[in-house]
Amino acid sequence: MKKITALFLTLSTAALCAETAPVAAWNFDKFENNKVPAGTGKLIATAIRPDQIKSVPGKLGNAISIQGAYKGSKAGALVVRKFNFDFSKPFTVEVMFKLDKEMPGVEKKTAHRLCREIFNIADGERGPGVRFNFYYNSLALRSGDGKKPVHCGTSNTRTNVSAGEWHLATATYDGKTVSLYLDGVLASQKIMTVTQAKNTTLTIGSYKAGLCYPLRGEVDDLKFYNVCKSASDVAEKYIEIFGE
Repeated sequence: MKKITALFLTLSTAALCAETAPVAAWNFDKFENNKVPAGTGKLIATAIRPDQIKSVPGKLGNAISIQGAYKGSKAGALVVRKFNFDFSKPFTVEVMFKLDKEMPGVEKKTAHRLCREIFNIADGERGPGVRFNFYYNSLALRSGDGKKPVHCGTSNTRTNVSAGEWHLATATYDGKTVSLYLDGVLASQKIMTVTQAKNTTLTIGSYKAGLCYPLRGEVDDLKFYNVCKSASDVAEKYIEIFGE
């Protein structure tokens, strides 16, 4: 009986681990020949304008610094082709990021208003698809039907997304509601429909393979899950990384 109970617990634990494992992830520890291998599967992130991308010390191991001009096709980026993740079903996305304090060529008093793209896989700025960015001092997950955009974003007056410091951003979707967490704490929640793009190219660090909206900062540990994590799971992950 004890052996059966032990076996059951082992199988249950294995099933739980499999359920919560990311289906796609990049820790950015390796950046060789302008490519970053995924920690899961065979997906490879390839540098666009590699002169604006470099490996730097991150929060966990190495991170990727992504630079570029604000306007024009000058932004660096990492792109992943044939990224077939289904955003129309429940999911969780986790990413650590750090924004540069200054953006060259932009007045300091307006720099906080510029759009900085963390990642996107969208057919356009109004959707369909998903964009995760920082704009008007607000962190937001955006989607839309191609005509009308929708987003779940943090308050630009009550939520401090400080530059020069590492943050953990987590977005979850249960098929009906998007929940956005900053540093393990729920910062915004909205009932909205997340649509699936026809485009299958994931861009990290700018909009549409370097077209515009450079991150001007660093990215570490980007993970995609096909489950909607709970608030307690999100908080535990933040404590695990930051120890707070």
